Amino acid sequence: AIQSKRADLVQMMMKEAWPPADVDSTTPDGTTALAYAEHLGAREIAAMLRAAGASDWAQAEMVLGKRTSFSFDTRRAPLAS
Repeated sequence: AIQSKRADLVQMMMKEAWPPADVDSTTPDGTTALAYAEHLGAREIAAMLRAAGASDWAQAEMVLGKRTSFSFDTRRAPLAS
């Protein structure tokens, strides 16, 4: 639905699917639905995902030497209103 820029289908999946769609789920390579929508220029879908609580984040990994690695993501806590 995102690849086709079908905001109507994304909306239906978020509102009527069971179980409800996880707006922060990622593909096997770590791309979020929000990042994919932004990459494709699907602004309406990106806005819908943000309104549903999707986070702007990416996974990152840092390797120090042969045996030390850190895996983390760049999620930021929502700002208090």
